[in-house]
Amino acid sequence: MQPEIFTGKKGKNNELILKALYEKGYLTPWKIAKEIAIKDLRKKPKANLYHKMQKINSVLVRRNGRLTDLVNNEFVERTDKGYCLTFNKGFCSALYLYEKKIPSPAIDEATKIDAIIPEFKEILGIISKHHPEAISEMYVEMREITKKLLDKGLNFEKISNRDFNNFFAGQYQESYLNGLKKKDDNQKRWDPPPELKEATQKLLSRLMVMVQRQVKELEDLQSNYCKNSPEAKNE
Repeated sequence: MQPEIFTGKKGKNNELILKALYEKGYLTPWKIAKEIAIKDLRKKPKANLYHKMQKINSVLVRRNGRLTDLVNNEFVERTDKGYCLTFNKGFCSALYLYEKKIPSPAIDEATKIDAIIPEFKEILGIISKHHPEAISEMYVEMREITKKLLDKGLNFEKISNRDFNNFFAGQYQESYLNGLKKKDDNQKRWDPPPELKEATQKLLSRLMVMVQRQVKELEDLQSNYCKNSPEAKNE
């Protein structure tokens, strides 16, 4: 199942924007337009780069343009450094676009979520030290989790980045536990150091709290709706 933002006339532009931000990091609209134009010129080398950039930039910044739409739907955020992907919603949507080899992101996303999930940054530091190649494996796993959320019917455009993170946390925990069940003890695997096991356990505990909070909020919303529904008021 494909994310709705990559379908229809707007889909191709959204795809190019998210890839540019993933590969280059913080960018102004003009620099995003340049990245898109350069890639397009590989197919049409005789085209004028500046004119191409002007045309693309207009699509990005005009009223209700692509950047405005992506910001409003929380795939992209605007910062003092320029536009960048949101974490996890925009970041995971960009990961989805890479079918085979996933390039390293331009921005260390761990620095953006340190205040929310400090255990995640701790885990990345430990993995980088003991098993560097596992970082690329982690991005593959994140892409697979994103696909699972889509297969379950999650509409990325209809939910906030915060809600996406809660769903992502739940799916991550489910995938992690399933991986432990399927683990073949006879297969040679990297043996994680004790510090990583401890950090992972702390991360799973935090994810569980996030999921429980999400469930509680949904229950409260349902309860409030039932209390304020026309049927309840007429009783």
